[in-house]
Amino acid sequence: MFIFISLFLLSCSPENKKSINPLGFIEKINPLWTTVLLDDFNNGIGIQGNTHAMNNGNVVLFNGVKNTFQTLNGLDVNTGKIIWTFDKDMVRNGNFVHDHFYSNGNYTIFKSLKDYYIFNISNGRYQKETSQISYVSVYGLQNNFYIPMEFSDSLNNTYYCVTKGDFLNLDGIQKISCPIYSIKASTPLGRYSFMRNTVPFEQSGNRLILMAYSVAKSNGSQGMASYWSLYNETKENWIFDSVRIEDSITGPHDAFYYNSKFYITDQTNLYCYSSLDAELLWQKEFPAQIDAMNIIEEHNKIVINCVNYTSYCINADSNTQIWQENTAASTSNIHYQDGVVYFIGGDTGKLHALDINTGKHYWKVVVPHLDGPGSSFSKHVGGMPAQNGKKGKIFTSSFTRAYCFEAVN
Repeated sequence: MFIFISLFLLSCSPENKKSINPLGFIEKINPLWTTVLLDDFNNGIGIQGNTHAMNNGNVVLFNGVKNTFQTLNGLDVNTGKIIWTFDKDMVRNGNFVHDHFYSNGNYTIFKSLKDYYIFNISNGRYQKETSQISYVSVYGLQNNFYIPMEFSDSLNNTYYCVTKGDFLNLDGIQKISCPIYSIKASTPLGRYSFMRNTVPFEQSGNRLILMAYSVAKSNGSQGMASYWSLYNETKENWIFDSVRIEDSITGPHDAFYYNSKFYITDQTNLYCYSSLDAELLWQKEFPAQIDAMNIIEEHNKIVINCVNYTSYCINADSNTQIWQENTAASTSNIHYQDGVVYFIGGDTGKLHALDINTGKHYWKVVVPHLDGPGSSFSKHVGGMPAQNGKKGKIFTSSFTRAYCFEAVN
């Protein structure tokens, strides 16, 4: 009888909820909760959208699928219970997404085709607006959000400008500025420009906007020339216009501001510029295409994932390498939380967790449910930091379900 009770208690032990590989990392974890967000497991259409599992501390956002159309769902962060669902406008799967995203804690913005929607995170109430937004990168500062938008001149030449909206004053978005060379390039010379990143920040009491964009011939035969510009929104004047990123022929992919520096990536390079004088401080080429990056400000580190199944960590000031780890090409953002970086491996379908200081793997977690198209994690990772002596939470999803795990720390 004693042996039976001992075995029963052992089977209920929290330690038995985790499967640890002989190499020391965890491969299986029981989620704190899981919620099915797909209404039909047989039609082959899985969850395609991307929310980065953004949350306001009470509600976390996940995409879902209903009648083959995409939904947006607000789930209770503690239980996974669906609090609200947006399914009114029959948005097609994969069209309702974020790449970069922004929230002021209460509201967030999503784009679909020619429309954009501002959602109240807590209750799902939204306002829909129509405009010519052609890309889904949304950056923000306080209550304002900034989006690149395509415009046309009288000759039907297209160029890009920065537009601005206000979560608290929902009266449409307004044009703020257009990089001068972006307009000049869109002339009868047969060239076009494309802007992917508009990064607002405050420096010396001014609100500034970094714009990273590319210019190319209309037929694309001679590659792309990459540029960045810096605009002072407060004073309504250009600080730097058309700074050429000399070695970049693929166009900027991502742009970041940190510690008076700009960090801009293209396909395989990371460039660091001074925001004060536009000097190129350093440039680092990686051995394979970059597919995700995050700046870990509290550690002064940059973590980059490449398609050669390797993660790299470098010093944000000097570009010296701190560590590298065999991981996976990522299909998600890199999420940092409490000393750990999390991401989804595209080739592994696993949820990876690495120590920010050493690169050591804590997790290579496989998805708990293997039914239908949901046999791997996908798209995004988000979380809630540790508080009140309790470990944090990590949110992610498969093609069928939302998941919440207890974080490493």
